[in-house]
Amino acid sequence: MASASANRPSLERQKSLRVLEVAAGHASRGESAIFLVSEDAETPKAILKQLDEGEFAAYDSLLNNYEDDAVLPFIAKFEGVFEVPDAKGAVCKYLRMTNLLKDFRSPKVMDVKLGIRTFLERECGNSTLRRDLYERMLKHYPGQVTEEDRVNQGITKARWMRLRDMSSTVRTLGFRIDGIAGYRRGQKGDLDEELTRLRQRSEVCDEFCTFAKVAATDDGREPNGVSTVELAEQVLEVLQLMHSAFENSAFVREHECIGSSLLLVADAYGKAGVFWIDFGKTKPLPADRKVTHRSPWEPGNHEDGILMGLDNMVLVWGDVVELLHRDRASSGWRGAAKQRSFSGHSRPQLGQAPKKPPGVEEEPELDRSEWTQAASSTRNQASSPTRKIVKRVPKLGRSYTSPHHGYAFESLHSLLQVPSEPQAEVVAESFFRTVYDRMAERVCGLCGLRRPKSMSQC
Repeated sequence: MASASANRPSLERQKSLRVLEVAAGHASRGESAIFLVSEDAETPKAILKQLDEGEFAAYDSLLNNYEDDAVLPFIAKFEGVFEVPDAKGAVCKYLRMTNLLKDFRSPKVMDVKLGIRTFLERECGNSTLRRDLYERMLKHYPGQVTEEDRVNQGITKARWMRLRDMSSTVRTLGFRIDGIAGYRRGQKGDLDEELTRLRQRSEVCDEFCTFAKVAATDDGREPNGVSTVELAEQVLEVLQLMHSAFENSAFVREHECIGSSLLLVADAYGKAGVFWIDFGKTKPLPADRKVTHRSPWEPGNHEDGILMGLDNMVLVWGDVVELLHRDRASSGWRGAAKQRSFSGHSRPQLGQAPKKPPGVEEEPELDRSEWTQAASSTRNQASSPTRKIVKRVPKLGRSYTSPHHGYAFESLHSLLQVPSEPQAEVVAESFFRTVYDRMAERVCGLCGLRRPKSMSQC
């Protein structure tokens, strides 16, 4: 028992392996990959994935026929087929490809199945009854079990996959969240159970928000105080780039892509990425068939819906960014002994205005009418070609009423009239007009955006 316990991987190592399994495209099937780990490397640079003839054909086609395709930057680099002997001496074949997680530290990974169906059309004709799928249906979808299913004690794979697609967001959004790895909270079974209950777009949006928050804080550890909003914006930006690549890809245009996934990866060090994985069911389209990748599927039309899914992924992550911005605006500033910015870095607490040294007179404040008179006076002086208004010594008054505002105005007494330079045309009222506009319209003193101070996020 002691030796078995000694050889068992630590909890952190088990979680690391789980992350790599998701990255290898095996999150939903429970298989595992062989990881090429050197003794001095915590994260392998490459992985070996069990050979699948369909996936090998897809990678081989990408390598030889689509070497300049737009989607290649989002796909793991294929490095060939490797043969590895097992414990019994039998030779097993594996696909070797780059590890998509090699540039991340303690990443959080999400596997999102892409498309409006996850089964091939030819799989509909497979009539083999499987008891394991029947038991999974009893567990997750007991209301869908018929009397015939109870008698047979088994269902076909096509029946199970159709049932799962209909009971998720695959049909409505063109994607579903299929697996999550890297979380320290909860167990894998609990997360999987949570994902099977996602039905609505709002629920998926909440799950994406949680993913961004967990990734940005390393599940509560907050090693670097990375902004959750900035991390979500990175994911959205990569999704938009991927969307454009899919639209212009000859590989996508000429293939039926079933069961492929988007791999979302993010860590607490400000790095995020989205990759396209899992091509075991990606097949070339018949020569006389063209698909939109957005139209509904009907038997024989080969529609897969991957562009529809990517459309909605971009839209939902846009909602995520907006929700996180609102959350930051409502809870980013708190009256504590030490205030923190939205990115988690300390910011000095604002206190009372500093007292002026003895002997220094207070500068009189001008009311609104005096501002108008000053601007009018300056306008008249501007008509003379020999004079202009310039700053002498800038004196910035600090706003002590709102942490969103910094030096919001300048003293009028810091201005001086001097002879103008030859051939210099000056709009003398510009300075006064800018200050007056900002005070009258309550715009942000830092960024100049025309919105109430209460909504400023500078």
